[in-house]
Amino acid sequence: MNLVLLLFAVMSWTMIMYSSLINFFEDYLPNILVEIFKYGKVASSKRQGLHTKIEIPKAWFKHFYVVAVVAFAYIFYVTTRVYVIGANVPEWFLNFLIICCGQSRIAHTPATKVYLATILLSLQVFRRYYDTHYVSVFGKDSFMSVLHYIAGIFHYPGAAIAIVCEAPVFAKNCK
Repeated sequence: MNLVLLLFAVMSWTMIMYSSLINFFEDYLPNILVEIFKYGKVASSKRQGLHTKIEIPKAWFKHFYVVAVVAFAYIFYVTTRVYVIGANVPEWFLNFLIICCGQSRIAHTPATKVYLATILLSLQVFRRYYDTHYVSVFGKDSFMSVLHYIAGIFHYPGAAIAIVCEAPVFAKNCK
């Protein structure tokens, strides 16, 4: 079973259904369901109610990119070793990919496209890391739901793994 695909499918389905529910039935929903979804400029200016118990400072947004930099730095390192230098994929990483992406993986994407995707997303992650740590100023009164935080923490490592999941050499030992 491809857990990365499942993770992104569940996250996508949840966002589509939840945002549609709020878009069409906001006036009829309990306030907590609406406020959990909103953050930033669209959130209520008065911080009252149960949803404030599961809110965290929006400045924690920085954590997304700390995790992302670590994930993409490693994926970039491994793909460079494999595709540029010609080294083998570490055995533990192949086993990790089998756990995350399943045993029946087939390499559908050419190595050049995998490497290009790795480079471009790595650049994006490093740019966003720089932006959130040195350019953006998060307001002291800005908060977001812990659910947004959890989704963000899983997004970039999941994207990094998804890139190499069905890549040549990385899916070599799978059927």
